[in-house]
Amino acid sequence: MKREVAIAFKNVTKSYNPNLGLKSILRTYFSLENPIHSIPVLNDVTFNIYKGDFFFILGDNGVGKSTLLKMISGVLKPTSGSIEVNGKVDAIHELTAGFNYELNGYDNLKLLATIKNIQDNELKENLDDIIAFSELSDHDLKKPLKYYSSGMKTRLAYAVNITFVKDILLLDEVLAVGDYNFKYKCIEKIKQLQETGVTIVIVTHDTRQLKNLLTSGILITKDKVSYIEDFMSYEQSITSPKLHQITYSNCLKDVAITVAEGNNEILIDENNHPENYILEIDDNFSN
Repeated sequence: MKREVAIAFKNVTKSYNPNLGLKSILRTYFSLENPIHSIPVLNDVTFNIYKGDFFFILGDNGVGKSTLLKMISGVLKPTSGSIEVNGKVDAIHELTAGFNYELNGYDNLKLLATIKNIQDNELKENLDDIIAFSELSDHDLKKPLKYYSSGMKTRLAYAVNITFVKDILLLDEVLAVGDYNFKYKCIEKIKQLQETGVTIVIVTHDTRQLKNLLTSGILITKDKVSYIEDFMSYEQSITSPKLHQITYSNCLKDVAITVAEGNNEILIDENNHPENYILEIDDNFSN
């Protein structure tokens, strides 16, 4: 059965000019320096995201992850190539974008709804669910946002953005905020959206929180974009850390701990161990 494409990238290139200032433009115009050359951030990228996928975008800082996400949402346009998006896109890039810090919580809910083109009746129908998700009290919502903690603002913004998702949800590192309980609630909500057929695209550095939900994705490096068809196969292909037994000798007592190979950070408790110690690694140890 042929799967329905939600997002399609075809030979997409996005370039930026690192020196696109007024002074540089004028100097180039009057031939006082060489013409300005653009530098490609993403070059000739082609892939499909299918309806219902939980698609991840991995890569180091500066390789174009957020740029790619903003092109999907329409905030940025590709320099060349084409992007096809089938469905309404809800993007969460900056959680608190659009807030007015002089207004109270209730008024900011109305403001965000207006920005997201949500009708008044739709907001009223979902208001109780939004407030319950945010875990903010009536007293909190009557206060100006300038008196909110960062956690309160995060919960309010996430509650609004996550409630009105229709077809496609774009997330840019937003699961890195909030306390553990709130992160868990967000993940559960995302899971519910996935079960209803919503296509989810997330930029992340850490797939551990979502490894049971992710389906496919791409890995962006400075040289290329690699398509990962199946996340579970990709995860299994990564070499499992080799475990060692480490024993500290010449201490008050011997201590055995288990660490992953390649971990070069070993914590020594100075209260239990003297400064001089011998580190022995037993490669025959298995967990």
